[in-house]
Amino acid sequence: MRSEIGYRGYFTLEIMHTADGPREVLRGGDSACVLIYESVSRRAILVRQPRVTMIREDNPEGMLTEAVAGRFDAAYGVKELIAKEAWEEAGVRLDEDRIELLNNGEPVALTAGATDERCYLAYAEVGPDDVEAGEHERGAEGEGEHITRVFVSADDLEGYVCEDARVYGLIQYLLRRLAV
Repeated sequence: MRSEIGYRGYFTLEIMHTADGPREVLRGGDSACVLIYESVSRRAILVRQPRVTMIREDNPEGMLTEAVAGRFDAAYGVKELIAKEAWEEAGVRLDEDRIELLNNGEPVALTAGATDERCYLAYAEVGPDDVEAGEHERGAEGEGEHITRVFVSADDLEGYVCEDARVYGLIQYLLRRLAV
């Protein structure tokens, strides 16, 4: 199969010439996300930030509530990346040994019809001492991130309306876990 690069930047647009005609593939590498649950206060910790891709008439700022997540844009292991992002995005100290990789540690495809990105899904339980006190904007220095934390009570998870498919799946996992 012949391919050519249509664009190279943060993502690469590759045009694959198949027997059925050209197919555009957005290549960007894999990611990892984690649902953090603070067990004493019985609340999930999510993050909210503007996403240019989510700007539309009903969401002019592109705000999206999602799980703590990051891309493998450096040489990190899965749990190492999750721990780094938990601190950067949510102010949560997370030891790698407390991170549970879901799906037997295998990543899942996010949008197989458009991108090659796969995501490792994870769950981590923390205590109140692991969560930085105070509310302020978070995000990695120099990355233009404007992230705030969102706390969702375990009592509200059943009816919580998700904006991100990963969050939906992770909340279902937590609900099943809490029911046991």
